[in-house]
Amino acid sequence: MSGPACGLAALLAGAPPPPAPAAEESVETEHFAVSWPAGDDLSAAAGDAAEALEAAWTALVDEGGWPPPPGMDAGPQPVRLDPELDGTGLTWMDEVDGVERPVIALDPAWDAHPDFFAELAAHEFVHALQYGLRDPGAAVGAIDEETWCWEASAEWGAAGALDAGAVVAEQSAAYAERPEARYTELDGGHAYGMFLLHAWIEEAVGGPEALRDLWLLAAGRPDSAWDAILAEQHGVSAGALWAGFSAAYGNRQLADNALYAIPASEAAVPDGAAGSLAYLGTRYYDVDVAEARIAPEGAVIVSGLAGAAGEGETLLARGGTRVAVTGLDPDGADYVLHVERRVRRPGDPEDRSAGNGLCAATAPARGPLAWALAWLVAARRRRLQRPRRG
Repeated sequence: MSGPACGLAALLAGAPPPPAPAAEESVETEHFAVSWPAGDDLSAAAGDAAEALEAAWTALVDEGGWPPPPGMDAGPQPVRLDPELDGTGLTWMDEVDGVERPVIALDPAWDAHPDFFAELAAHEFVHALQYGLRDPGAAVGAIDEETWCWEASAEWGAAGALDAGAVVAEQSAAYAERPEARYTELDGGHAYGMFLLHAWIEEAVGGPEALRDLWLLAAGRPDSAWDAILAEQHGVSAGALWAGFSAAYGNRQLADNALYAIPASEAAVPDGAAGSLAYLGTRYYDVDVAEARIAPEGAVIVSGLAGAAGEGETLLARGGTRVAVTGLDPDGADYVLHVERRVRRPGDPEDRSAGNGLCAATAPARGPLAWALAWLVAARRRRLQRPRRG
């Protein structure tokens, strides 16, 4: 099942939203007014949409503390079922009875897939909440700089609201197939797959309220891009944050890892491995020996389960680890990995002191990037027992 193609980027680029039908039928619940073209038998789909939307309202607004969508004083949130919709769902700001407010549109054909249709409705409702906190047209940067986080957040918000983690998990492939792409990439559904970042942040760093708190912080930061907002929220650099996520995801450490696609690896890491990376894009390498010391050259951070290293630092990685190389330069980064490998023989001591065939240092150098990642790893351990939202 493909994920919600909500068309937010097209709207921000100036594409007009679909017009309202000339005549409508409708059903109202406590918080939503679901309408559809007169003459179409869509009452069942309307009921299913309303049920999912009310469940999302309860989870996100009543229990989760998200501010309601703008315009609720004027009446229930408008929702349209549109069989001609170009995409699975769409949310935009429009004037309704003289009030500027979000309008949600859903393609009712997807009601044939109930789990997906419910998640789609919740995804679009998260967009309605987002419009109450941040104006994408006025925010800093190009369309993709803003849009990726709207889509990734809507996916993870829907997963938590409806316990729809298995449905949302299908979008992980969109990220896993191209983890080296710039974090703002939109092509191929990459932004939807970036829900994985929010999943890791919730599990390892920020707790169940992390997504809501991110958007509340963003509401007061219209001149900041999302990498800076995330860094501010969690008190570490964006590079350290992405490195922690990349290492955990590549090594199957997320709570629902069995549901998620496995990111492609560049195979075993050789000495002199070289490449280039877009900003906060990641390439993966496998450590196929007992241990290896990896020293990156270039504006990247290399991370694994034991820590991280930037230029001038060294990471000690154990066999079986998938190390992640993450680009730190907004203009793109070239890198080289200097690798010292050791294959432990039967009977070798466990001692890691000098003279073990690696180098004189007894432990990986730990600079600011490594300390930041160590903090993230410790935070993850502290929060492993916190309840999941979805």
